[in-house]
Amino acid sequence: MKILETSSLDTLNAEKVRALLETSFKKKLSDDYFSQSFSTVFYEPDYKAIAIFQTINNIPYLDKFAVSKEHEGAGLGKALWKQILQKFHVFVWRATPGNPFNRFYLKESHGCLKYSDWHIYWRNLDESDILPVAQVVRAKPKTLYETTL
Repeated sequence: MKILETSSLDTLNAEKVRALLETSFKKKLSDDYFSQSFSTVFYEPDYKAIAIFQTINNIPYLDKFAVSKEHEGAGLGKALWKQILQKFHVFVWRATPGNPFNRFYLKESHGCLKYSDWHIYWRNLDESDILPVAQVVRAKPKTLYETTL
């Protein structure tokens, strides 16, 4: 499976990225999502899977991880995750408490802080960085909203 990497969403088809994220999460993406700064994007060339990173306190932050519903179970998520682990030794991410992938995230992370609104996960984060980074991650505004998609 081919996974490509870019440093900007500008090089991708924004409407295809939006469609993938909204259908995968069954939520509406905020209108200003693409105006944010992104550091690394891994994606399948036909927009079947994507992982979008930002940087928080000089630490990679996995902002979005999505695989199209019709391609779940085909190994795309695993290939994407493998690519992430090859590129980033240290990173952090969050998920809502009801996210169906939390069991996987817990298994793959080296730690987790559970709040009522977010579960914050990390890999290889220095103990002194955990709380400061978790506070920034937790305070990030939501970018996906409930809808009837």
